Amino acid sequence: MLGQLARVSRVVRLRHLLKLIRHPRQEIAAFKYHYRRVPERAFVAFLSGIPPAEAATIDRVYADLQDHAARFAALTTRLAVHPDGFGGQMMSESSTVYALVRLLRPENVVETGVADGTTSAYILQALEDNRRGHLYSIDLPSERLPPGQAPGWIVDESLRHRWTLRIGPSSQLLEPLLNELGSIDLFLHDSLHTYDNMVFEYRAAWPFLKEDGLFLSHDVGRNAAFFDFAGEVGMRWGDWRVYEVLGGFRVRRARRQPRGRSKRAQWSTSSARVVNQA
Repeated sequence: MLGQLARVSRVVRLRHLLKLIRHPRQEIAAFKYHYRRVPERAFVAFLSGIPPAEAATIDRVYADLQDHAARFAALTTRLAVHPDGFGGQMMSESSTVYALVRLLRPENVVETGVADGTTSAYILQALEDNRRGHLYSIDLPSERLPPGQAPGWIVDESLRHRWTLRIGPSSQLLEPLLNELGSIDLFLHDSLHTYDNMVFEYRAAWPFLKEDGLFLSHDVGRNAAFFDFAGEVGMRWGDWRVYEVLGGFRVRRARRQPRGRSKRAQWSTSSARVVNQA
């Protein structure tokens, strides 16, 4: 209890309390975003279920990632000559996703939103290092990609045998893909970050995620979609974590009673960090 109060005191300021009085729903949503923000290793440990006594397991995964330093340095260099794309905006979280894929060893991974393909490349490298698994991605063409290039242009050819990319809107492609796969182990939202689209994708993917599967979403501070959905499927405040703007939780249907679908929340993100425009 004292630890929780100390954590709250590091987040809440007088101005937040004043805002809470004036706009309680919006400020509670913003607090949910900030309260569970943790460092990268803590995020990975929580979502992978690795206890502190086995932290060396996580260290080994990050050491493996260092073995690919030259490949990802080259990727970063290629992105640097294309500054108008989206690729550099999830660089800090890409190593996080790599570590989670390595530790959880998923078979079927579904990702919405590819852009230049930075995150896709890290996921594919993790699957390759695991020697198992396949990534299924959905994205729309974008004028912000280099001329003549498709989504995921940055992904190395040597990793593409583990990748299926479908071009089109998730509103048309996501549900057919999920029905085709039957079940998935990991879902990552990183497409259009509007409330309606985020909730649509969350609700579409959720029934197909296996028990103990991993649910991830980028830009969870953009609006209240992630937190409304977490409540909708029975998650409590202690069940999710946020690193930078990447939020996640594990599927725990057996011990959760899903709530009814919440009404759409109007949330001001004045208290949240916004870094992506997709």
